[in-house]
Amino acid sequence: MTLIAALVAEGVAWVLFAGELAWGFYVVLAAVGAALVGLFLGAWFSRSVTRRLGCALEVSRAWMRGNLSLRIAGPVADDVGMS
Repeated sequence: MTLIAALVAEGVAWVLFAGELAWGFYVVLAAVGAALVGLFLGAWFSRSVTRRLGCALEVSRAWMRGNLSLRIAGPVADDVGMS
C-alpha cells in the first residue's frame, strides 16, 4: 500500500512540475506526498475496525454500569463464522 502511495505521489509531482525542480526538493515533495496519501488510505481502510472497536467500547461501558443484557454484535462474521 505504501509503495502504491509513493508511486502515485511521485507521478503527480512529476506531472505538476515536469522535472524542472531541483532533485532534493523533488524527493522531499514525493516523500511528503506519499506520506499524505498513505495516511489517507490508512484512515480509509481502518474505518470498519474503528467502528467495531467503538461499538465494543460502548457495550463494555454499559457492562461496567451493570447493564449485562447488551451484547457486542458486529455487522460481519468473525473468524469462526459468528457475528
